[in-house]
Amino acid sequence: VKVQAKVRCSSAIEKGLVDEATSTQAGFLILGRSKKV
Repeated sequence: VKVQAKVRCSSAIEKGLVDEATSTQAGFLILGRSKKV
């Protein structure tokens, strides 16, 4: 099993998702967001 993790911030969510989806060979992509307090 090969596990890879990346943390990436992008102000343009759509562009960040497209870039990440095309740059990785992972079978799935886990998304999340930070909450500013």
